[in-house]
Amino acid sequence: TLFRSADQEEFKILAESSSSSKELLVAEVGISDYGDKLNIELGEKYKIEKESYPKYYLFVNGDLENPLPYSGQVKASDIQRWVKSKGVYLGMPGCLEEFDILAAKFVSATSQEQQHVLLNEGQAQYQQVEETEKKSAEQYLKIMRKILEHSTQFPNNEIERITKMIEKNAMSDAKKEELQKRLNILSSFQKSNLEKEEL
Repeated sequence: TLFRSADQEEFKILAESSSSSKELLVAEVGISDYGDKLNIELGEKYKIEKESYPKYYLFVNGDLENPLPYSGQVKASDIQRWVKSKGVYLGMPGCLEEFDILAAKFVSATSQEQQHVLLNEGQAQYQQVEETEKKSAEQYLKIMRKILEHSTQFPNNEIERITKMIEKNAMSDAKKEELQKRLNILSSFQKSNLEKEEL
């Protein structure tokens, strides 16, 4: 597999961060069309052209026949959010697993009454979180309130807004990291694409 050095660094970050997930295994499979021609049959099976290396696929629930191709930017944070949007839990920087579960229930709730109950549940959970996790937990609660006040489109609109701010790159690294964590939390409020297809 041919990697540009920047891509390889991003892949390394992705692999390291995936260790928090019981549901995800990140692996690199090299394909060689010379010498021993390693894994050439995989390249043929998935119709991978040498010119398009590297390729990223997500195999969900062991389905080797229908992998989901990733076509976005080769940035660990973008790939992480994409994996998470496909319904695979991946603890990303800033995210809290118990609040990610709560966020998934919140966006799946069929009424505002149910969402209010879940917000109250989140406020109760907030009292139990470690001091170091309070800031992240507050973000989850703030997003829930914003969805209730405005609309279910709030997370998508906010993701778009923050992504544009980061792309402008006119901020300190610390501010960029803070916004990246916020994007990670916001992605917890997006219904997974698999769930959307079932609806």
